[in-house]
Amino acid sequence: NVDSVRAMLQEKPDRVQTHDRRGRLPLHVHCQRSFPNRDIMRTLIESDPATVSTPDKFFSALPLHMAVHHGKITAYTTCYTLSARHN
Repeated sequence: NVDSVRAMLQEKPDRVQTHDRRGRLPLHVHCQRSFPNRDIMRTLIESDPATVSTPDKFFSALPLHMAVHHGKITAYTTCYTLSARHN
């Protein structure tokens, strides 16, 4: 939930830029979820707006690409809207 994500980022702010073994940031992973949570996406993006434009290390895909590829139109819309505010 969003409170857990906020607590994690308070404790370790650099986690938002930590890649998993597949080269994805937490925002990439969250955009692939079955039901991405808008508040979690907002928290991840606001903690480091650069994550929106950071490609994964495997496919060079942005979080937006992940959302569209996995049919998460709501996630795509949220990422696009939030990224526009930070760019």
